[in-house]
Amino acid sequence: MTPDKIKRIHMIYGILLSVVTVIAGICLIVSCYSIYHTGIVNDTQPYSPEIVASAFSRIALPVYLCLALIVGGFILHIALPPQKKKPAVEKNQQLILERLYAKTDLSQCDEAMRCAIEKQKKNRRLHSVISAVLLVIGCVIFLSYACNGNHWHNSQINASMSKAVLILFACLTIPFGYSVFTAYYHRRSLGKEIELMRQASNVAGRKPEKAAPKASNARKILIARCVFLVLGIGILLFGYFTGGMADVLTKAINICTECVGLG
Repeated sequence: MTPDKIKRIHMIYGILLSVVTVIAGICLIVSCYSIYHTGIVNDTQPYSPEIVASAFSRIALPVYLCLALIVGGFILHIALPPQKKKPAVEKNQQLILERLYAKTDLSQCDEAMRCAIEKQKKNRRLHSVISAVLLVIGCVIFLSYACNGNHWHNSQINASMSKAVLILFACLTIPFGYSVFTAYYHRRSLGKEIELMRQASNVAGRKPEKAAPKASNARKILIARCVFLVLGIGILLFGYFTGGMADVLTKAINICTECVGLG
């Protein structure tokens, strides 16, 4: 089979998997809304196992189709492996900057160039701090509301939960919007800094090459990693054989069935 046909088959498979996944997601959202609406209407036993099972039974077919397509994708990759792509151009801006800083001697650049580069760093740090402060303020406001017992009424638990969700949404809207702006600004700022660093690398000389790390240090790091890996595996096995996994699973079930209100 020609590479073009193999590529076309993989493209059709990807489109089909994406469509089925979107359908399964929409069905899941509809089922969750149905469970929530049933809980508002029926206050005596809002989230019984029968109601939850009936709502989630609607997504059984698309979920099974997704699982079948995922298994089929593994078989497809084994039977018709896709052609290896050519290595793409480096797009990680942070790595590009690190490489430019590693080979550029900024001490040989003029003061204006160094100030422009430092300004980009300061602006990114400032936006990151503002985004973190807004998030902390939103969380504090919501927690102060949620921890106030006067806002929760056992007779109107669904209305209280709905109001709490609206308060949470209102408290996180501004931090989320500003974080999106911060991510966009970071990308633009990194691009500008890369251009400035490239201009500086054309003017300034290269930094002297650093001596390669000794083999003994690399061997010590490898030994330390192996020790921590073996220690972690040992702790996992100890917890498994002493029943720790079963305890965690039991507590998780109790939280879902008692605290949240399922069952």
